[in-house]
Amino acid sequence: MLTNLINDPVVDNDREKLEGRLTTKRIVELELNPVRGKFDVAHLKEINRRIFQDLPGAGFDDVKPGEFRPPAPEGKDWVKNRGLATVAGSFYVAYSSMNANDHERLNKVLEGALPDWSALFGA
Repeated sequence: MLTNLINDPVVDNDREKLEGRLTTKRIVELELNPVRGKFDVAHLKEINRRIFQDLPGAGFDDVKPGEFRPPAPEGKDWVKNRGLATVAGSFYVAYSSMNANDHERLNKVLEGALPDWSALFGA
């Protein structure tokens, strides 16, 4: 659990603000020094690692920068309850099971989404 300096639990709104401050700086750094190389799963994980690298040290113990969560048990799905600031209520969102087949499928999708790096960064 994330706590403040006097060990009181940090409420969701404060957590979001802290996460925003920590990640905004890293996103700017990525714009200035992007991840180079093949646009694949490893590339995507490195982007994630760079953006969220400060969170574990700030008390976000559930965040594992640059890592996928473990695969869901066979026959089960990852499901999270998500809310949107602009819509009343919440929604259940199903995520990938994160097994080996899903990783391969993600690589194929990323291969088809190859950006034109020279157009983006003048390389």
